[in-house]
Amino acid sequence: MAHIIKVLKISEGQSQVDNVSYIHVQVEVYDGESLVGEKFFGYPLGTSPEDIKENLEKLSRTLDSDKEIGEKSAELEEALKSVGAAEEALTGLQVGGDVSSSGQSGEE
Repeated sequence: MAHIIKVLKISEGQSQVDNVSYIHVQVEVYDGESLVGEKFFGYPLGTSPEDIKENLEKLSRTLDSDKEIGEKSAELEEALKSVGAAEEALTGLQVGGDVSSSGQSGEE
């Protein structure tokens, strides 16, 4: 599901470090209909509304991409478990030919 960025408030902010004013943007981040969290962003004075919108859209795409990568990583992790299971079940197994000398022929 796509991430949604909802702008809650835009106001003037003041940097405590260097006493510079900036555009303070408060947003909520949703994953589908579920609220993920609240974020705050600061933009230099004079930043256009279009640039802020573009930046927030980029954030949404980045969150979507990160989620997709995380899901693929989880799928790969699950698939890699089969390697361990195969190793445990098959290491040392001998098949075919005359394996009676090793005592693992299965014939009695």
